[in-house]
Amino acid sequence: MRVGEEHRGTRRGMRPIRRYALCARDAGDPMEKLGLIALGGALGAVARHGLFLASARLAAGGIPLAVLAINVLGCVAAGWLAATLVLRQDGGEGLRLFALVGFLGAFTTFSAFAVENLELARQAGIGRAVLHALLHVVLSLGAVALGALLAR
Repeated sequence: MRVGEEHRGTRRGMRPIRRYALCARDAGDPMEKLGLIALGGALGAVARHGLFLASARLAAGGIPLAVLAINVLGCVAAGWLAATLVLRQDGGEGLRLFALVGFLGAFTTFSAFAVENLELARQAGIGRAVLHALLHVVLSLGAVALGALLAR
């Protein structure tokens, strides 16, 4: 019997029942790992879309803030989670795959940032697009550092 399995009786004998624990040290076979990433990614994408819809009208000085807010929030969470999992060695591979690779990988979206920035350059000029890009990079890096600091 492997970690995370228990046996339940049936008329034909015992069969293993697998429990999928996100905090197990070893996430298991490759399909289980892909499943954790896919589930986290699906939930992260839905969360990103919901937050984007809720904050789509946020802007300051003609600079859109919805995707920036999503990326900064995701980077704080990524910094905290990475520091918690790596520095403290808490949790396990399953939690890392589900939350960091899957959920936060889909939640934060630099591809959306790039498209948004290109559109901003076309509509508002290169100056605003450069400011927008700098805000994303500087605030996201700061957010990762803040998340890591909060984990300590």
